[in-house]
Amino acid sequence: MKRPFNIYKNSDMRIPLIYLIISACWVLFSSYILTYFTGNLRNFASYEMLKGWIFICVTSVILYLLIRRERIRNEQSNRRRLNAEFKFRTLVEESLLGIYILHEGRFAYVNSTFLDLSGYSSKELLQMHFSELILPLQEGNEVGLYNNKAELQLKKKDGTMLDVVVLSHKASVIHNDAPAIMGSILDNTEKRKYQRKLERLAFYDPLTNLANRRMLSQSFEETLSNASVEMDKLALLFIDLDHFKGINDSIGHDMGDKVLKGLAERIVGCIPERGLVSRYGGDEFTVMIPDIQSEKEAEIIADNLITTFNEPLYIENQEFYITLSIGIAIFPFHGEELETLEKNADIAMYFAKEKGRNNSQLFTKSMRIFMVERLHLQHELRKAIENIDNHFFLVYQPKIDVMANKVLGVEALLRWKHPETGLISPARFIPIAEEMGTINALSKWVMNEASRQLRSWNDKGIKMSICINVSPLLFQQADFVESTLYAIEEAGVEPSDVQLEITESVLTIYLDEAIDKLNLLKSNGLTIAIDDFGTGYSSLSVLRKMPIDRLKIDQSFIRDLQKDKEIVALIISMANKLGMHVTAEGVETMEQCKQLQDLHCSEMQGYFFSKPITAEEMEEYLKRPPISSSI
Repeated sequence: MKRPFNIYKNSDMRIPLIYLIISACWVLFSSYILTYFTGNLRNFASYEMLKGWIFICVTSVILYLLIRRERIRNEQSNRRRLNAEFKFRTLVEESLLGIYILHEGRFAYVNSTFLDLSGYSSKELLQMHFSELILPLQEGNEVGLYNNKAELQLKKKDGTMLDVVVLSHKASVIHNDAPAIMGSILDNTEKRKYQRKLERLAFYDPLTNLANRRMLSQSFEETLSNASVEMDKLALLFIDLDHFKGINDSIGHDMGDKVLKGLAERIVGCIPERGLVSRYGGDEFTVMIPDIQSEKEAEIIADNLITTFNEPLYIENQEFYITLSIGIAIFPFHGEELETLEKNADIAMYFAKEKGRNNSQLFTKSMRIFMVERLHLQHELRKAIENIDNHFFLVYQPKIDVMANKVLGVEALLRWKHPETGLISPARFIPIAEEMGTINALSKWVMNEASRQLRSWNDKGIKMSICINVSPLLFQQADFVESTLYAIEEAGVEPSDVQLEITESVLTIYLDEAIDKLNLLKSNGLTIAIDDFGTGYSSLSVLRKMPIDRLKIDQSFIRDLQKDKEIVALIISMANKLGMHVTAEGVETMEQCKQLQDLHCSEMQGYFFSKPITAEEMEEYLKRPPISSSI
């Protein structure tokens, strides 16, 4: 609705209106009031002259006052306007926003902030078109001149690009008597960097720069839509680095992170380009490979990974051997959702660990049954350890000198007798105990029980040595040496009659710590053996540093002795040159016994001589020669 005209607020009409009012008042004054005071003077000619002079004087004074007042008002208004203009210009010039005015798309005005952002001079900018300076984030997009708030890019004079937020609008702006567009621009570079960093943190692992689970989930959903239509297979590999915790514990987390990054790069290098490698957390990774032709293709990729990791990793002139346990699940056979595939691949990975690590396993339904049983076994194991003396016992397997046909000593082996299911194999419960963290309690119990049994035999006049297996986790404990020596002293046996058997993983993962601890044990009279030698990656230089008395050749080489004869001969020769004794484990036949003897190995252990037996049975066994006939 149009406003009515207000004459009182119109400065052009104010003075004429006042003059009109004064004239009307004067007419009334001169016609009635003045005659009252002058009487009959109006009959004289001077009366008219008096009225005129009075009118002129009054109106002159009033007009002077009005004009002076209007001039003062105008001066005040001009000062306010100039002050406002000064403040506005200062605000515009000192603004953190780059402010500009466009006329027909070209810059007609820019403030100093805009000049600083662009790197151009005012003279250069005033010759440029808006589109020469402000560009879209993606090619093909358009940049509007007004009614537009958008994240765009500003191309600086030196060619670098800034992320900016531009706000332009078509308004009643007049510049140099012509309609124009006014707008502002804000440097958004740092904010965009921060946003991109946050986005990267949301989708990528900050340590390895691999995708994280959120990125995996998003990629899976995108891939799944195609796979569902085309019925393509998709493989999900769940990878766990074997014994990686030991690296962090022995060399520190900073160095461990560097090793982890190197291992991540190695995984990426083994995966097809279409695959996505993500860090699941800690030392676990997942690999999603779409468009596989068969389960066999996924197994080949996993096997290639394992083979590649058999080579050492060098970080800062240090050598690391890390093996992988890999579980494989296939879409859609083993699950149609990511969570299901992850769970089943994880189960398969644990199954790979049960198989001795450093291998891959394809998920099967029977594995799920196995995991249910495994959870039950964990529960039962925890209860058994609470009453350890009533659930666990030791058996002993003799170690034979075939040349002298006598028992050199025995190896103490742990057994679990469940009240309902009977004997449970160590191969089943030892890995679970290691994972649960209860292996230390079991290992200390074995150490104490074996030492007491040795003392019992000594009291009966039976002189022999006893071998005790040491878990890598127990070896890692800070009080391992002290607790071991205390158990031997408490039992009252000679330390020289106790042999500790450690695995090769101790040599590669806890090298510096292992050397210190083993030297301390050796200085107290104990002997040290490496168990299952040949299955790890001990180098000759490492063996020379370690205070090792004996190598025990893994039974896998003895089982295939005909094929691995040269390897066994090399181990025996190397041990002899290093001044170490050699014991062959897993000897089961007369033929194996003779072949080992031909290779100059006289210390043997296995079912050919005796299965693991109780302490009472061992006392009977010692009363006769271990080998009934000459070989």
